[in-house]
Amino acid sequence: MSLENRSPSILRFGTFEVDLRSGELRKAGFRVKLQEQPFKILMVLLEHPGEVVTREQLRRLIWPQDTFGDFDHAVNVAVAKLRTALNDSAEAPRLVETLPRRGYRFIAPINRKTETQRVAPSRPEWLGQWTALIAGIIVLVAAVLLVMIPRFRNRVFGNRSTSSPAKIMLAVLPFENLSNDPQQDYFADGMTAEMISQLGRVEPERLGVIARGSVMHYKHGDQSADRVAQELGVQYILAGSIRRDGQQVRITAELVRPIDRTQLWARNYDAEINNVLALQSRVAHDVASIIQLKLSPGTNLDRAHYSVDPEALQLYFRGRYDLNRIWHTGGNRRVGTAISLFQQALEKDATYAPAYAGLAEAYMWAVYMGLDNSHALETELNARTAAEKAVQLDNSLADAHIAMALYQESQWNFSATNEEAKRATELDPNYAVAHELYGLLLVHLGRLEEASTQMQLAATLDPHSLHLLNFMGHYYYAAQQWDKVIETAEAEIKSDPDFLLSYPSLVGAYEEKGMIVEALRAYSVGSQRAGDNMKEVNKIVGVWRKAYDTGGVRGYWKKNLQLTLEDVKRGGARNPVEIAGICVHAGEVDQAFAWLEKGYQQHDITMVWLKRLYPLHSDPRYQDLLRRIGLPQ
Repeated sequence: MSLENRSPSILRFGTFEVDLRSGELRKAGFRVKLQEQPFKILMVLLEHPGEVVTREQLRRLIWPQDTFGDFDHAVNVAVAKLRTALNDSAEAPRLVETLPRRGYRFIAPINRKTETQRVAPSRPEWLGQWTALIAGIIVLVAAVLLVMIPRFRNRVFGNRSTSSPAKIMLAVLPFENLSNDPQQDYFADGMTAEMISQLGRVEPERLGVIARGSVMHYKHGDQSADRVAQELGVQYILAGSIRRDGQQVRITAELVRPIDRTQLWARNYDAEINNVLALQSRVAHDVASIIQLKLSPGTNLDRAHYSVDPEALQLYFRGRYDLNRIWHTGGNRRVGTAISLFQQALEKDATYAPAYAGLAEAYMWAVYMGLDNSHALETELNARTAAEKAVQLDNSLADAHIAMALYQESQWNFSATNEEAKRATELDPNYAVAHELYGLLLVHLGRLEEASTQMQLAATLDPHSLHLLNFMGHYYYAAQQWDKVIETAEAEIKSDPDFLLSYPSLVGAYEEKGMIVEALRAYSVGSQRAGDNMKEVNKIVGVWRKAYDTGGVRGYWKKNLQLTLEDVKRGGARNPVEIAGICVHAGEVDQAFAWLEKGYQQHDITMVWLKRLYPLHSDPRYQDLLRRIGLPQ
């Protein structure tokens, strides 16, 4: 019986499917171009899954002897083309296995979709597709969460866009790890980030590239063309895979156009691992050519010229992975791990500028997080040294200027802070992180309209960013819009309950609204997510709740201040702006200024948050502090 006459009309394997009615091969909903003979070979293999299909069988079924001459060459070429279309490899096959001198075998599981599983023929095809999509969304709640953040962003900023209407948008889906080693996932993720970075510098005035954080949401989920295009607002999608074999790396890339599900281009690239970044620049140039973009005068794919030590590159990718997770559960440990990995990378290759930039940024986040207050000054100096080295090696590296901006803010050098952050956005206009951090720094300076512009740019490039949502919460906190702060924090928590920055924002907004019960509930949930000792947490929450029940909001704040000062006496780490804020709410304004003066004398990094203490804004002592610190009046 021929395969086409059986009841199944759709055969799925991995991310591929074959539609037996239309005779099409598709990947994640995209049509894959495949010539007639390779497609026939695929059909025969799918008809006999797990069985050996001999070369003689292929000759008899596909190449009748009276119509064909050099069979061996033809079948080798056809199988090679089939493997290219399937992103498969003869050396490490996932789909089609070669049995030398015998034939081939299809080794992947096949999911057969029968006619009875399809919608009735009288229903329009698009209606069936949408029904399936809706059913998938209902089953996979994560899909709803992915849609929620960009929609929330539109409610926050409106539907206005700071991008040119003619700007083309591209998403680079997470590269698939084909190395048969799960430990290499971080390498595939790092290569995805590098590919995004390379493409982001091709022609930023015309090409926008979705940030790493947003595309990583699709790594283990639905990568269908319609969904990705709709949620990210892109016209093109680049998908690919990475295979490592010792010192050799193969990148397989394909460019697709979601609007008509057409595969525009596909190609394999091979290189030694120390030249892999230069290889990615070739991919970026080829993609730009297919989209018909040209490199702008002076465009520099700056990382392309690096010939990186392979071990240094791997250590750098691992360091970046940990640095990206520092605001999640267990993040405090990840900061130290990231610092160690960047240091190890530089021991392998002391000329690799991105590793210096990563090291500088990790040092600065360690200071901002208050992980070692007794050595904060030393850590800041280490950050400056690493950032300066990164700039010296590659002045065009946006990450280096971001790290320098964080350092300059810690020194209260706000003019340099603005200059460095702005420089990062100019060097890499498609780098969402640069816009996010620049927006946050502008919030600290009280320049809220400019901060909104930067955050809107970041939202276009990184619509699923939890960091952006949190920074928007800071924006609304500065504007005293407590309901918006709550909305952003709740959106973060719904998307990822382990994103720990959400909980302090939620607690603070509830406290400002006098909703103490809700604040205590959020505090308890956040503490549990952080892995705190819940016995102690419940004890302190009970004390606060009793103070609120007996003395109202003011009673809550007075008890909060009492316990905070007792904790400080025992050596607890509290920043002066936090303590001053508690003093203000407890009605102890003079004590609040005493703590702020102490923060000024200690040059505490958290003094950059001074503008959050809005009840003090009319006090002459507050204006004097702004002047001495250098913050705008």
